[in-house]
Amino acid sequence: MCYPEMRGFRDEGATALAGVGRMPERRTATKKNGRKETVRALPDLWYEVIGLVLLALGGLLFVGLSGRAGGIVLHYLTSVLKVLFGIGSYAFATLLALTGVTLIAQKRNFPAVSFSLGSAALLWVLVTALHFSVPSGQELVSENILGHGGWVGALTSLALRKSFGNIGAVIVLTVATLVGFLVASRRTLTELISAFRERASKVWASLVKSWHEQRAKQTAKKAKAKATQVATKVEQEKEPEKSTSELEPSVAPSKPSVTQTDESDFPFPMETIVSAGTAKRSRRRSSSFLPDHYEKVVKALEPPHPEDNPETTTSIEEGIRLVEETLASFKIEAKVVNVKRGPVITRYEVQPAPGIRVKRIENLADDLALALAAIDVRVEAPVPGKSVIGIEVPNKRIALVRLRELLELEEFKTAPSKLTFALGKDIAGVPKLADLSKMPHLLIGGATNSGKSVCLNSLIISIMSRAHPDEVKFSLIDPKRVELTLFNGAPHLAHPVVVDVKGAIRALKCAIREMERRYRLFADKGVRNIDSYNEAVKESEDEEPLPHIVIVIDELADLMMQAGGEFEKLICRIAQLARATGIHLVVATQRPSVNVITGLIKANIPSRIAFAVASQTDSRVILDCNGAERLIGRGDMLFQPIDAPKPIRIQGAFVSEQEVHRVVEVLVNEYGEPDEYLFDVYSDEDEEALMLGVKLDKKDPLFDKAVEIVRRKGYASASLLQRELEIGYPRAGKLIDQLEKAGIIGPAEGNKPRKVLIPLVDTPPRDLPNADDSS
Repeated sequence: MCYPEMRGFRDEGATALAGVGRMPERRTATKKNGRKETVRALPDLWYEVIGLVLLALGGLLFVGLSGRAGGIVLHYLTSVLKVLFGIGSYAFATLLALTGVTLIAQKRNFPAVSFSLGSAALLWVLVTALHFSVPSGQELVSENILGHGGWVGALTSLALRKSFGNIGAVIVLTVATLVGFLVASRRTLTELISAFRERASKVWASLVKSWHEQRAKQTAKKAKAKATQVATKVEQEKEPEKSTSELEPSVAPSKPSVTQTDESDFPFPMETIVSAGTAKRSRRRSSSFLPDHYEKVVKALEPPHPEDNPETTTSIEEGIRLVEETLASFKIEAKVVNVKRGPVITRYEVQPAPGIRVKRIENLADDLALALAAIDVRVEAPVPGKSVIGIEVPNKRIALVRLRELLELEEFKTAPSKLTFALGKDIAGVPKLADLSKMPHLLIGGATNSGKSVCLNSLIISIMSRAHPDEVKFSLIDPKRVELTLFNGAPHLAHPVVVDVKGAIRALKCAIREMERRYRLFADKGVRNIDSYNEAVKESEDEEPLPHIVIVIDELADLMMQAGGEFEKLICRIAQLARATGIHLVVATQRPSVNVITGLIKANIPSRIAFAVASQTDSRVILDCNGAERLIGRGDMLFQPIDAPKPIRIQGAFVSEQEVHRVVEVLVNEYGEPDEYLFDVYSDEDEEALMLGVKLDKKDPLFDKAVEIVRRKGYASASLLQRELEIGYPRAGKLIDQLEKAGIIGPAEGNKPRKVLIPLVDTPPRDLPNADDSS
């Protein structure tokens, strides 16, 4: 026995559901007539159960795709859907839910096969059409696959383009869309056209009726306003005249605002950068906080020149127009909502329309540079703390930021830390100061003539201007011999400027010994850092406060090439442990490669400054992100503080060589040259090994014994060292090479033993052995 309602469902091919429906048929043959109605309701129950399951599954997938729910199974399903259909996954989830609702509503009349086939065709058309927005040749790029039609859309769009071209593919998709609607709805094309025409006529009639009603209301409103016009004028004449401030309309400006505000681009306070609020709170400090030489140092610097500003608002408006037109030519709808103009850079803050991907604007940097006739354009997407994209364009003329202008700021004078120094001005022209004690170490990188040495000079002079020689000491290491040597003789130096590798190693080892000594002092006093120690010994007559020590290395690459292993260990040890003792590192290099700025060094120096570099690779070595390759040089920098998510673009302060000479002369006249230094970098420790020119990290442990043996014997050979030291030939050969480089023995003379150039004075001359004993 079979229910007649089930025949139409089986004709659609829904074998599973029909099987479920057949179960009660076999059971009703053995049941009494009074229970047939109860059994007949069972198939409808199963339709509703399956419909609810599909509806719930569609809802779960939709929630999972929107990222609002977790779970291993749901995450796995949504990941598979995104890979297959991309954005079309939302349509798949919607179709599942719609199938469930339809199944619950129609039950036995639900056309399972036709609805499934039609929905699959429409889903295929959708994901293929989504992928047609991808430029030709980029269909299989991973970013485009997940962001458009998935692998299904990518493969089908590529196949259609290759087979039929763009126009042919549109025709194929149009036909497939019609077929999908016809199959899913089980209607003919004529029926669909008739239904569409009927619906369109109803909508048009409703729109016409609404328009006539609106027109009638406007006519009546105008008539009423005209009738009361005379009475309104009489009442206005009787009212007392309002103040000008009340009559001014508060209308938002239609044009983008051009600002040079004092507000930071970041919505949160950064401890490294001294904010204006901190400076205002500290203005209550007495003027005696500044040393006596501050005014003389500032007067020795060049005053700021009158600002030469050839770019007027007209040129800014022209830039706004060019930016918007260039974006529009690439079918990107965006609007410039604000403009910030600094000494070197003008930033156009662009707000894209909803749905515009940030990457699309970021990839147009070169096209914007061409349209604006600029040297280079940097796109910051997005600006931190704002829903805009920053397009930074170099000014036609660069305004020079003088160091004196920054040192005369009230914020700098009242800064609580003696290690506060001037950086420059940001893209809005706001002065930027930084505190080295909060960093606590600084890495500077950039190409030649990009502004590194000038930045170091500004840092040193800024700290020297506010600190007494007993409060801050500088350990200057300059292998280039031309930059930091200008400060020789300054009373703030912990030792004369070091210009060679041996002296650099000694200076860093002296800093480590000083660090260990200070930790012992802290333990005796029961304090944790230098500030607490200085506060504890302030009233003591036997103990003196400890000065801060700033170690400045102008060219790290030169040192790493000669003794890389030794310097990496020394720098990392200081960077890891010396912060609490008041010892800070400032390391600069013009070759930002992984061989110079190693992973260990980067991990221990979190605050960084990048000047203009040649490639994105160099920028990532310094900042761990791109951007420095877009800088224009001449002091243009990206400053990455330890507590900021993105680098800040700053035009560095400029100080000339003549100004440095004048500042050093002022300090020497005020305090005189130091009679004795804090560090003795020319002590006798390991003097013999250093004089011999042997690298400390490459010296063989048996080198000293080898020197003693060859000087005692009066000759040198590898076989002699093998016998005396009981070593193998390779190590003996290396010792011979080291002895030759050290100048102890002469060069090889065929099969003869090598002559000893520095024999023992009390050793009588001896005949050299025969050739069979030579190396």
